[in-house]
Amino acid sequence: MLSLLHTPDGVRDYHGQELSDRAMICDRLRKVFESRGYTEVVTPVFEYFDIFNAERGSVSSRNMFKFYDNDGETLVLRPDFTPAMARCAAKYFNDSPVPVRLSYMGNTYVNSTGHRGKLREEMQAGAELSGDDSCYSDAEMLDMAAALFEKAGVHDYIIDVGDVRFFRGLLSEVDLSEEQKAKIKRLLSKKNFYRLTEVLAEYGIDEKIAEGLAELAELYGDPAEVLSCAGKYDVNEDTHAAIGRLQDILRAAECFGITDRIRLDMGMIGRMDYYTGMIFRAYADGAGEPVASGGRYDGLLAQFGRSVPAVGFGMSVDVLMQAVAASDTYILSGNSARMIVFDDERSEEAILLAKQLRNAGNNVLLQRAVSIDYSKHDEAALRNVHQIYVLHAGTDEIIHEKV
Repeated sequence: MLSLLHTPDGVRDYHGQELSDRAMICDRLRKVFESRGYTEVVTPVFEYFDIFNAERGSVSSRNMFKFYDNDGETLVLRPDFTPAMARCAAKYFNDSPVPVRLSYMGNTYVNSTGHRGKLREEMQAGAELSGDDSCYSDAEMLDMAAALFEKAGVHDYIIDVGDVRFFRGLLSEVDLSEEQKAKIKRLLSKKNFYRLTEVLAEYGIDEKIAEGLAELAELYGDPAEVLSCAGKYDVNEDTHAAIGRLQDILRAAECFGITDRIRLDMGMIGRMDYYTGMIFRAYADGAGEPVASGGRYDGLLAQFGRSVPAVGFGMSVDVLMQAVAASDTYILSGNSARMIVFDDERSEEAILLAKQLRNAGNNVLLQRAVSIDYSKHDEAALRNVHQIYVLHAGTDEIIHEKV
């Protein structure tokens, strides 16, 4: 029987004050999207497997929750919002003459086995902008991520920005198998630079390219310094495009007033293969992993019949809540209530009082008296109750009040 009380690994219950705080934060995030002209859309929790298959460059198939419907179609719980939003944009906004701005809020489901403590059901809030390939649309994503942090009350954060073309450009200069390239990418993503150096030597890679790949870890920090060092490894059209685009994004970010939040990371390669240019991750004090991530994916919408550039990002509400809780400005949601405890003799009076208080905008918990001594209340059980008013025969008494 005890096992029936537990949830599977990677999922959890939300209740009480935590759930109230979470709802409050979600409302604040929605206001940021709305203030920038983004229209919220809701996509299905499960979709056809082909929406997220390997051609899309999304989550690996082995990390998807898959099942079959009665017609034999393979369905998956949504592992990633970006392909779902791309499908939605292509379906409903294919003929739009202007850039399309969409936002979303919902859960993703990734079967991340082997990552103890990692949520497999995670709430995300995000935005996607299609039809604009300018550096200003890239900077708009960075600015919006910063605004989400600020609106949530998190002020100690940083945004790491890179461009996938820099790494891909260096890698294109060497003649390696796809398996060998995947190994280099895997080592780089895990920041295992000691082993990376060994592998580069084993593969006999050109000295300058090997040096550039090995030094990607050090190409991080102050944008001006990083770009100056990265120039040594500007070896082809891709690396040149990456450096030039990052310079343009930084100029646009200066217009938004967020350059003090930006660090460049030339070794960032992105988890998803659909990224084609700028990528970023945002970190905050108190959060043990990236709070937000995103980038440009100019080829994805074409796979759904709408050949336009696009950029977007998602923010984990669950990870954001860690940062919110660690923030000095953390404020609990204001959903506290009054409790009216009554006996049968004064039930009509109590119900009328509750209606009056609710009509005035108060939260009121109405409870018929039972064999509980509310004067010996449990602080945890009555966490959201700031006043208990007892209406018994011959008694009008406030026995609990929080200022």
